[in-house]
Amino acid sequence: MELADFPSGFAAPAAAANPRTETLAAWPGVELSLLSERILAPADWAIHGRAHTLIVHFEGRMQGLVTEIEGQGARRAEPSGGDVLLIPAGRRYASQARGGRFQCAELRIAPEHFEALTDRAGGFRDLPARLMHRDEFLHLAVRRLAEQARRDDDLSRMMGAALSQVIGLHLLERYGEDGAKAGAAADPARLSMQARYWLEDYIEANLSRRITLDALAELAGMSVHRLLVAFRAAFGTTPAQYVIRRRLARAKALLAETRQDITTIAVATGFASHSHFTTAFKAHEGVTPNAFRRARR
Repeated sequence: MELADFPSGFAAPAAAANPRTETLAAWPGVELSLLSERILAPADWAIHGRAHTLIVHFEGRMQGLVTEIEGQGARRAEPSGGDVLLIPAGRRYASQARGGRFQCAELRIAPEHFEALTDRAGGFRDLPARLMHRDEFLHLAVRRLAEQARRDDDLSRMMGAALSQVIGLHLLERYGEDGAKAGAAADPARLSMQARYWLEDYIEANLSRRITLDALAELAGMSVHRLLVAFRAAFGTTPAQYVIRRRLARAKALLAETRQDITTIAVATGFASHSHFTTAFKAHEGVTPNAFRRARR
């Protein structure tokens, strides 16, 4: 197998497989896709681009799999759930398989994403390649990221953005060079008392509306990454967790003090639907909104 024989981009001949690629979501510097494939005949894949590519195997088996990353050599091994491949930006990846069925996630991360995480420009483009490396944290984190990406509410978007940051920091701290680790461990941002009051007031005033990390970061006068660090230091939780707490607190007051129906309360407190509100309420309070209302009365 010669890497030069493969085209750039992730591809498989239509006659050889039945591929289904689904791009789920994108955050600044990060894009997530899912690939489900049934391999009916010998198939080839290739990746070559300016982004770092993280492939996380979810499930399935591939027969006769041969994988190669430029400068790393080739390996004959079938992946299992939790195995990851890390393909550095600019390096060629190619693989062949004779048959099988599998599902995996592909995370494309721009080098600039790591620069934003560490507030250091021009570095961290040479992450080391990994072939069939076991990483349970990445397996669980990327699965969770895919779950959040399938939802379109503001809380899920904030949770997805935070997860993409955590995944990037994990890659730097576990696989990056010592300099990357030092940059990632730099002193975190801090919120001034005035910025904290602004954030509290803004969230309280907009609980019924869509709240984004970009809006919160602009209000605080910092990048989204620094906001996530500073917010946790100031409030002891993430922006998404803080917002859902405040929404549930208002919902409990409305349930106890008004006769508004559940759907009206769900909309008034920023939840996407009656079912979304009920699921979140029960997860945090242990009872449904109706049961909470009956108990309070």
